[in-house]
Amino acid sequence: MSSVKKWIAHSGGFAKGKIVIDENAARILQGDKAVSLLPVGVTQIEGEFEKDDIVNIFNANNKLLGVGKVQFNAAKCREVMGKKNQRPIIHYDYLYLE
Repeated sequence: MSSVKKWIAHSGGFAKGKIVIDENAARILQGDKAVSLLPVGVTQIEGEFEKDDIVNIFNANNKLLGVGKVQFNAAKCREVMGKKNQRPIIHYDYLYLE
């Protein structure tokens, strides 16, 4: 695990927001492949955060899946939420899953 991921893994207590993802996105994130969190799988954005802030990632059943450093602020995340062919909200390099 990279030093960045270790730092992110211990940053959950400092999270500025919450991202809720659908079942498909949760399954893909927890699979064997290393993947980024794409907007198409996001169903809800809570809180106000800026680019590079730490957010918690939850599944549809409100189970904490991990934490990550967001690529956009909250307003932009809400704008691209659920859309295909968008840049990742959280890149794999800045994503730590439980």
